[in-house]
Amino acid sequence: MVQAIAAIEVVPKLSNYNNNLYNRLRSNMVKSILNTLVITLVVVVLLGLSCANMPKSEIPIIVSCDGIAEIGKPAPNFIWVGKDNIKHYLTDYRGKAIIVTTWNMTCDICKEHQLPYLSESYKKFADKGVYSLAINDMDSDQMLVEFLDEKTYPLTILRDNNHKFRSHYGLRPGDPWWVFIDKNGILLDTNIHGSDAASMKGAIDNFIDCQTRGVPYKRWEPLQITDLTVVKANSSFTVRWKTNNESTSIVIFTDSKRGLFIPSERKEELVLNHEIRINYSNLDPDIAYSVSVLSTDRYSETATTDAKESISFTTDTTSCGSIAPDFALISQEGKFVHLIDFTGKKVLLHFWSYTCHICAEELPLFKSFYSGLPKDKLELVTISVGGDITDINNYINERGYKFPVLFDTDGSVDTKYKNTGVPTTYLVSANGCILDKRDGAFDSLYDMREFTGTQY
Repeated sequence: MVQAIAAIEVVPKLSNYNNNLYNRLRSNMVKSILNTLVITLVVVVLLGLSCANMPKSEIPIIVSCDGIAEIGKPAPNFIWVGKDNIKHYLTDYRGKAIIVTTWNMTCDICKEHQLPYLSESYKKFADKGVYSLAINDMDSDQMLVEFLDEKTYPLTILRDNNHKFRSHYGLRPGDPWWVFIDKNGILLDTNIHGSDAASMKGAIDNFIDCQTRGVPYKRWEPLQITDLTVVKANSSFTVRWKTNNESTSIVIFTDSKRGLFIPSERKEELVLNHEIRINYSNLDPDIAYSVSVLSTDRYSETATTDAKESISFTTDTTSCGSIAPDFALISQEGKFVHLIDFTGKKVLLHFWSYTCHICAEELPLFKSFYSGLPKDKLELVTISVGGDITDINNYINERGYKFPVLFDTDGSVDTKYKNTGVPTTYLVSANGCILDKRDGAFDSLYDMREFTGTQY
């Protein structure tokens, strides 16, 4: 009986205990659910924010650009982000020369020449530290992806939806541009493409050439020819002109009667000032020739004169400016020599003095010239002006000069020819006419052969 009463008293206590336990469990469960909901909500918000910052394009997108571009100053840094949400910086390329170009799908030269040529240049020069970035800010993502899916460009191609790059670099919207940045991150140039492939290639090649050779950058300009002149003499004429870029040179004659194009020998030296001398013996007499010139720079860019810059003239190889005065001078062999003794052959008549330092520097050229001279066509006669015959002979023999020397010790023949100094050289025709005159020294053996029209 007592035990039954005790059991009755315990049941309410157990019931109260279970209720309390249940209430605590329910409270903990509610808190756990709430915590889970809060965490889930935070994760969703964070993921949403992350997704909002990720590019919407298959092509990496420029997300920011710092500073305003100024030539000669560090290039403004810009950042782009791809599908992997990893940031890339222009400054990552420090130590490499960078070509940045803008382009769009409506630009034919961009698609047909710019991107292909830039890709080829990248393949050739990436290992030499020249990289390329191509920025599109005009076309839809779908158009761009479809276009690039068909290509295999090795370039890094970016999107710039909000024109951040153009605005910070001061580039006019819509137009394709080049931006050149050196290995130190300095902005060297911003340059509009132009409408022709040659200009585009010239600009790229010029920048790459400067960066790989380590020479100062000079802005590329299309090759131009200026100051074309033709200076006529009795036996030859000289064509001179200038180019804005170093280039090779060639003269082209157009025969007015037959319409033939006759090119001169090409000079392969890369120079700014061009000069080519042409002997009339290379052309037919009494025919009018139109002269034009052609130059080619180191990047294979060419320039030529148009019809307005061409000059016409008539050759006449039988004309005589004046008769060369005859003379009688003593030779090294002690015999008198007359100019008319050489009738029937051209004569290269050279006045010099052993006291003249310019003559002394030039005489070795006459030694070389004389050693291979075709004497059946041309004779070399040198006249020493002033001085003692014994001293002159010693001077000649010490230097091993074998060419003929006549002695004008009193300067009478020099006066007869009205020379204003030495060295002075005349080219005399086979019938005694003065064909050409050179005041001063020859530059080279090639120059001497051009003057005389000899090839050997």
